Amino acid sequence: MLDWLEDQYVTDLARQKSSDLFAEYAERSAECARTLGTHIDVPYGDAPRQRLDIYMPASDAPVPALFFIHGGYWKAGDKSMRSFPAPAWVNRGCAFIAINYRLLPDTPLASILSDARSALIWVMRNAEGIGIDPARIAISGTSAGGHLSAMLATEDWRAYGGGAPGGISCAALISGLFDLGPLLATSMGSALALTPADAHELSPVNRLPCDQLPVMIAVGEQESDAFKYQSKALANRWQAFGLSPKLSVVPERDHFTVFADLADPDSELSCFVAQNLGV
Repeated sequence: MLDWLEDQYVTDLARQKSSDLFAEYAERSAECARTLGTHIDVPYGDAPRQRLDIYMPASDAPVPALFFIHGGYWKAGDKSMRSFPAPAWVNRGCAFIAINYRLLPDTPLASILSDARSALIWVMRNAEGIGIDPARIAISGTSAGGHLSAMLATEDWRAYGGGAPGGISCAALISGLFDLGPLLATSMGSALALTPADAHELSPVNRLPCDQLPVMIAVGEQESDAFKYQSKALANRWQAFGLSPKLSVVPERDHFTVFADLADPDSELSCFVAQNLGV
């Protein structure tokens, strides 16, 4: 069983990785920063990685925003390599915000979650000055970012301010890790350094979104059974409590390509977010 978990959560990802694909993502993201980046490396905290990038459309009126969190198993990754969906959203009249956060093993997972929370609070509190409509903010993330986005979806944002009921308009959770328990039995367990009680508390599958938040949970058809389990488990759990998350198994996508559907304005994922933002 332990070998199966390691293969499903670690080894299979290594098989899916493509240096050419990652180089393409980085090149496209760098081009976005050069040509579209309105505010780059804006601090939302004091640490060097507590920074965010904002891509804004030209508009005299406040615009909606998509707040995106990159993946990397909480120990790697950077916004500068995952910002290439920005043009699709700017062309739609929507801001695109990509964040960095501190990483394992130097920063514990609870503090990484705190970074994501702080970044979103910063956006909510500064929205009007930036030109963003605080009543129309969507959140999304992939892999570890999917986990962090799901955790943010369970926050009561009315306690922090923000214009919309619950503080966010919708959540698009992409190939996320929503039940951390199985990871404790893999090589990721030592980096996470969580007790079973910590893993339970930090697992979105054990929490509920506020109100009737529109949620899409997307996973690639070509992903491992364990990653498919993660998405299906979250959808089933939230459905059991009367919520209506939409589960999408995206054809011809793996763990590293499924989030790229955010760069396709006609994809199911993009259409879900756009509909809930009114763009």
